[in-house]
Amino acid sequence: AEDDLKRITASKAADTKAVAAANAAITAAKTAQDKATAELAALKQSLTKTTAKPVAVSFSTDAQRVAAMFEDGVLRVWAAATGTPIEESGANAAASTTITAAPDGTFVATKAVTQTLGALPRWTLERKIDSKGLFADRVNAVRFSPDGKTLATAGGELSRSGDILFIEAATGKITQTWKEKHSDSVLCLDFSPDGKKLASGAADKIVRVTEVATGKQLNLLEGHTHHVTAVAFRSDGRVLASAGAEGTVVTWDMIIGERKRKIEGWTKEVTSLQFIGATNQLITSAGDNRVRIVNDEGNEIRNIPDLPDYMQAAVSTPNGTTLVAGGEDSLLRIWDSTGKALASFGAK
Repeated sequence: AEDDLKRITASKAADTKAVAAANAAITAAKTAQDKATAELAALKQSLTKTTAKPVAVSFSTDAQRVAAMFEDGVLRVWAAATGTPIEESGANAAASTTITAAPDGTFVATKAVTQTLGALPRWTLERKIDSKGLFADRVNAVRFSPDGKTLATAGGELSRSGDILFIEAATGKITQTWKEKHSDSVLCLDFSPDGKKLASGAADKIVRVTEVATGKQLNLLEGHTHHVTAVAFRSDGRVLASAGAEGTVVTWDMIIGERKRKIEGWTKEVTSLQFIGATNQLITSAGDNRVRIVNDEGNEIRNIPDLPDYMQAAVSTPNGTTLVAGGEDSLLRIWDSTGKALASFGAK
């Protein structure tokens, strides 16, 4: 009986010890969960809510991040696959008008009113290029050369002139200045894949293609009845596409320098345009609340209609598997290549 009592006592002690260990483990797990919840809440709170609208959007060159500029002057970046907020810059005095991804993974933004630009690797201003008299008015467009060594910028005085400046990316030194390349403000730029040509579109309704090395005009392309809002070279350089505020896209044969096709189907201005990777497909956004993909022959590939508001910008990853667009409702939306909605997120 005494032995039985000892065994029972020992068993109860072991049970008590096991229960204590289990309770300690539960307490530790709860503490870790509470800490993670608090950290998540702090992160969400730190990313200020806003009703400001995104005015430009860009993937990083590795397609892992997507950055957007909002009209309140705040720049934000998210993980492209999940929509998880990564970083947010402080509000600036005026919103930027363009954003573009550099080959080294950074983003470059230009600000319209203050006429400055800077590289933002982690939303830290690297450089300002704002010498007095350098930009006559707003900087409307920026574009890296394919080798990443040169940054082309464009703007000008509304209804008076359209200027283009070339900047050495490593130093910020101005290497070329093309004054009055257009008769009205330049709104968009794109380098040819070999970096030897620059296409520009302007409020004067004209698309010009210029030899970068000499500044010699190679093509003057007339086909729009309103502002030219976007230009993009196909990956082989044989076709140039341009978008107009009249609601059309025009494709141009760069071998002979003539219009290839006029593509219609938008009811308001086309606001952005990009060839998808090495394909002949173009992703577009427009003021008619749509994101639309067409090929350069004019055939519609995908139509994402009935979005809540005016769409400001749309981009695709190079392989075409992910599409992102932003509009007047202050949200970025992500779809897969079939048009299936994957996520939507804003400045939260």
